[in-house]
Amino acid sequence: MIMKKLLLLACGLAMACANPLFAQKEGVTQVDLLYTDDSPSDTLVIKLSGSDKILIIGGNLKDMYKYKQADSIKTLFLTDILVAQANNTLNAEATKVYYFVTNNGKRRLKAENVDLTENAVNVAYELKRLQLDLPKYEYHLFDLKNEYQIQIYLADAKQLKTQLENTNLGSAINFVNTNAKKDFNRTFKLELATENGYKITNKTQGRSDALMINGSLGVGLIGNTIAPVAGIDMFLYLSNKYSVGQYKLGLSYNAFSVVNSINGDVKGVSLINSYSIKLLQNLNDGDPINQQWLGLHGGITKSNDLQSFDNALKFGLLFGNKTMNYSFDFIRDSNKNWVYGLTVYFPF
Repeated sequence: MIMKKLLLLACGLAMACANPLFAQKEGVTQVDLLYTDDSPSDTLVIKLSGSDKILIIGGNLKDMYKYKQADSIKTLFLTDILVAQANNTLNAEATKVYYFVTNNGKRRLKAENVDLTENAVNVAYELKRLQLDLPKYEYHLFDLKNEYQIQIYLADAKQLKTQLENTNLGSAINFVNTNAKKDFNRTFKLELATENGYKITNKTQGRSDALMINGSLGVGLIGNTIAPVAGIDMFLYLSNKYSVGQYKLGLSYNAFSVVNSINGDVKGVSLINSYSIKLLQNLNDGDPINQQWLGLHGGITKSNDLQSFDNALKFGLLFGNKTMNYSFDFIRDSNKNWVYGLTVYFPF
């Protein structure tokens, strides 16, 4: 009984201490230039003349048509920045400008000073800009109420007024909604050319289904008996378009080592072999880091020495993350008695 309480206490402590710092980041963030949001969201890239472009980022492409404020945010920004430049409160050659529109309609315009002798260079940021072919001048518009961001990239800051006045963001969004619906479930970024009419030029998908095999070590409680366990799992891993796992379907084998003793003397070790089918769903598939899996498993146990666990039925509930997994089990032994189990696994 004391050992059982210790095991349950250890499980509780392990769950409390489970930390996403040990998890590797999965999935993709389309632009990686979002400063406050690591969660995946879709991007519509509107290509203008040359390397100039406008990015609309937020939510899901299939719902972007519901966002009706893109052109009004663009117009507000253009009005405010032109006034600020005319009043000499904002340098027209500022290479990075931020524009915030709050839930109650308050607006704020900020710019980073022009500095030709930067003290520090963000290498990863600059490499990403090169990879995405983003020109020198950038303008970040944050619609905080609707949780959208509009990013504008221009090779010549003097073309800001012309480019924005000649671009209808709502029209571009509606074109994509009409002509690319079949791609929304697989695509997280669409690129739209605007010269000579709209044309979808590129679709970026992050789907990464895979067959995964991993081992695990842990400890289990079967009835009143504590048993070390070692196992192996083989899963078909199904991801969403951001490469974040959605489902896992697989086969599992686990061997529980039960110590046989009489009056405290160890007489041997008996194995309980468990064979299961598992199905799990990621409850947090919008987060590329903190994946939380919940699922069911069912199967049988085999044992040469412990007859009550030979051909016993087993099913239960699974929960876990990348560092620790838990199994809450119900076992119907060969004597038709119910035995309850709890197992903690550490995958590797």
